Order: sequence, then structure tokens, then C-alpha cells
Amino acid sequence: MKNLILPLVIVFGATFSSGCSMMPSKVKEVWNKNLNVGGIIERYPQSFNPVHAGTLHSKTDELWYRRNFSGNQTRLLWGLFTLTDY
Repeated sequence: MKNLILPLVIVFGATFSSGCSMMPSKVKEVWNKNLNVGGIIERYPQSFNPVHAGTLHSKTDELWYRRNFSGNQTRLLWGLFTLTDY
């Protein structure tokens, strides 16, 4: 029984300590899809959509210096606030 516990502990520790390197592409897939959390947070990656007239609009180049724009649009509170990266 003691001979079986040590290899199981080693395999268990190696499996769960290297979780990020097992599926590195999953993070990119999540952030490249549209996200809508009940209208509270809406995220549209690479959309370059026009901004609606009834929103408080801010651009990322107003907040910090940017060179490479991604085209992302993030809306908060059903479109009350909009942050664009274009």
C-alpha cells in the first residue's frame, strides 16, 4: 500500500501543478468570442461596431497610449457605458 501512495501523490501533484500548460489555447478561445453577462457586461472582440448615441463613450487611446488597436468593444450596464479599442 505504501508503494502505491508515493507514485499517486507524484502524479496528482504533477497533473494539477501544470494545468495551464496542458490547454494553452483555451484562454484565447474564451477571449475571442462574444460575451454577454445578462447585459451587465457585454464584450465584442474585433467588431469595430459603431457606438450608439445614448451611451457614455470612452476610447482606450484616451486612457493610455496605444498603437495596436484590437477593435474590441465593451459595454457596461446595458450600454450605459461603452469602452472601445479603435
